[in-house]
Amino acid sequence: YWTYHTVSKVPALIFHSAILYNDCIIIYGGRTNPYTINATLYLYNINTNQWQEKKIKNTPARYRHSCVHYKHYMLIFGGIGYSKSSNSLVVYNDLCVLNLKTMTWINNISIGGDYVSARHSHATVYVPHEKSIYLYGGRHNSELSSVDTYVYQLSLKDDVIQWTSELTWKKLTKY
Repeated sequence: YWTYHTVSKVPALIFHSAILYNDCIIIYGGRTNPYTINATLYLYNINTNQWQEKKIKNTPARYRHSCVHYKHYMLIFGGIGYSKSSNSLVVYNDLCVLNLKTMTWINNISIGGDYVSARHSHATVYVPHEKSIYLYGGRHNSELSSVDTYVYQLSLKDDVIQWTSELTWKKLTKY
């Protein structure tokens, strides 16, 4: 059954993502209205029933992105954000990572392999026994939807994700 909890510190959001880390649900990104993209993280402690607002320096404001949890990292792929240089909305194909222990961002990680087009409204899932992220579908722009699937294998050394040239996206050709 559902239990209702009053929320005072968190705005109504759409197109956001959430992960569970330790005893906290972490909500990232989204929009509060058609013109405001959220760049604040909200943490809900499931044991104390308390919300905490977390403003972290250099948080990329995104919505319609995807998000997975791996060890003590939150990995964000793609989505829509606002570009100050072009003064417009842009669709991304980058991978941004939040270290949940230090609450610092590792942005714009260079990844090789098959080119993954910029997209939003897609899905990702982490497969633990493969140490892989699978990415499926999404939209490239307002006109085109995608049915392609990619896999990205993660590498760990001393519990730290290693970003090396061997880490690549690989397009899957068979379903």
